Amino acid sequence: MARRLTHRRSRQWPLFLLAISILLFSGCSPSTVLNSLAPDDGTSLQEGERYGNEDRQLLDIYRPDTVLADSPVLVFFYGGSWRRGDRGDYRYVGYNLSANGYVTGIPDYRLYPQVRLPEFVEDGAVALAWVRAQVPEAEKGIVLIGHSAGAHIAALLALDDSYLRAASPDTRLIGMIGLAGPYAFDPLAYRRTRPIFNNLAAPDQARPITFACTDAPPLLLLHGRDDTIVVPENSIELQEKATGCGNRAELALIDDVGHIGILLALTETFSHHAAVQSRIDSFLTSAPRSGIFKKGIMCPSASAVKTDDCLGKLTRRAEDVCVTFCNLPSQHVVVCRQTALTDIRLFLSEVRFSFFKKAYTTQKMQPPLQGGPRRPPTRAASPWRHLDTVAILPASPI
Repeated sequence: MARRLTHRRSRQWPLFLLAISILLFSGCSPSTVLNSLAPDDGTSLQEGERYGNEDRQLLDIYRPDTVLADSPVLVFFYGGSWRRGDRGDYRYVGYNLSANGYVTGIPDYRLYPQVRLPEFVEDGAVALAWVRAQVPEAEKGIVLIGHSAGAHIAALLALDDSYLRAASPDTRLIGMIGLAGPYAFDPLAYRRTRPIFNNLAAPDQARPITFACTDAPPLLLLHGRDDTIVVPENSIELQEKATGCGNRAELALIDDVGHIGILLALTETFSHHAAVQSRIDSFLTSAPRSGIFKKGIMCPSASAVKTDDCLGKLTRRAEDVCVTFCNLPSQHVVVCRQTALTDIRLFLSEVRFSFFKKAYTTQKMQPPLQGGPRRPPTRAASPWRHLDTVAILPASPI
């Protein structure tokens, strides 16, 4: 075992040494180096689009020359302890996501001490409303991606629908991808974060895990096992609570990756280490495209055509699930149009009958899975953990 672990880690050293060499000898800032390595060919950049009247209410749109068919728009929120950050420092993220065929937006948002919660989350909601109105591909849905404090903002937008209802009720999220997010921590317990969140009447409003049982789009939670800045328990606890309530939440704990390494894994240079992009691609491919969410399940839209002979396209049991659990009239369950067949297939593929125990007390149902992944045993330090202590990004942790 020791021999295998040593061999595996030894293969990581070239990338690690490359990162350190770039930082020490390039003469450029880390973000400049990473941006220069990003694949900007094949992508057009709309820079400095204004989504609001405040100075920092600006965003950039990265549009690939060839947009992946039927793909949603991605909106990335960067971290920085809710205190610092600039969208221009994360061009490498926009270019790399765009290189995979996704239209991608990266907004700035107001920071502490100019604002506190909920203002920076409200900025995120207004930015999404602009994307929904101005980016044609957003009609297929929007998927949020966030790292650290940005994952906290993305999770609140996905789980607490009050923000989007206030900014734009038409904005439709079909997924949220979180990278090393502080979803469960108590911000009032730490001196550094206390002033950013201490203006709330109900402090739990600052914790995304509080809203884990609301009707929400699917979640993909990625976290490095070696993250000592935002510990993996944040993702573990959110995934356990969300799935326990019947929502869809996938969790991936990635070996030998720390807080910064998981974001670097989005780049072409470091992508082979953690396979973060492949997990994102798989998640986006399975994301439903239409209908409404109820407990993480995509139900056919209530605006469906009233055609009785279409009911035969769903099994009786599946029809009952949609009518009873999703509160849709039976005549609205399906549509007799070719495009509706996609909705039906998505609906059938997403149904997990074990999630409907409360709705079907008279049927024999499998109870929700109990428990879930726990914090792994302590591992020997990987050289990648040192990336967390190096100024790889302009933003501080969280």
